[in-house]
Formats: sequence, C-alpha cells, structure tokens
Amino acid sequence: MKTVDHTNPMISALDLRKRATEIGFEYATLLDVCDNIADELNELRDALARNNPQHIQEEIGDVLFAAVNIAYRCGVCPSESLAYSNEKFKARFDLLVKEIASRGVQQSQLSLADMHPIWREIKQKS
Repeated sequence: MKTVDHTNPMISALDLRKRATEIGFEYATLLDVCDNIADELNELRDALARNNPQHIQEEIGDVLFAAVNIAYRCGVCPSESLAYSNEKFKARFDLLVKEIASRGVQQSQLSLADMHPIWREIKQKS
C-alpha cells in the first residue's frame, strides 16, 4: 500500500477506503458500517473514561475514518457533507445568539440546559 498523504486526511481516508474496497475488504451492508461507527464511538467513550490523550486522539481518528467510510459507501462526498453541516450549524448558531440577545439576556448567564430548548426550536424551523 502506498504511503498515506497527511496533507489532506479526508482525501487520504477516501483513497484508503477505495483501495480496501477493490480487494473486497469492506462491510457487507450499510448497517454493518453503522455498527462499526457505534463500536468506534464506544471505544472513544472508553478512552475518554481513561483520560488518555493519545488514546483519545486515536479513537477520534477511528470515528472520523468510520464516518468517511459510511459517506463513501453512500456515494456522498464527506468533505461536501461536512462543509454543508458547518454552514448549517453556523446559520443556526447565529440565530441562537440573536434569539438570546433579543431576550435581553447575557449569553454567559445561560447554561446549556437553558439554551437547548432554543436550539431545538431553531432546528425545527430550519
């Protein structure tokens, strides 16, 4: 296998997935890929519980690689999906900040529990 290109990890992950697929090294179904993502998330939870920064970094990478795999299998460009999600989050977050300001409350005075209902409302509208 060729060397992994570290300058664009998303493209490298796609390239690695393609090469693995070429020899049949892939999960049989999309649900199997989803199960793999769940397994990787569980491993991340374990790493977080152990508070081991190196292990946490490795597991986050595994979660991201598994996410690229499901995107690849669905014929979706993960970079485009992430860009779309970034824009969607930004738009919603901007609305959240405006809504909090319209209520005359300082953002720093609100907890996540206070902001969550506003966030859910914004998500439903968008």
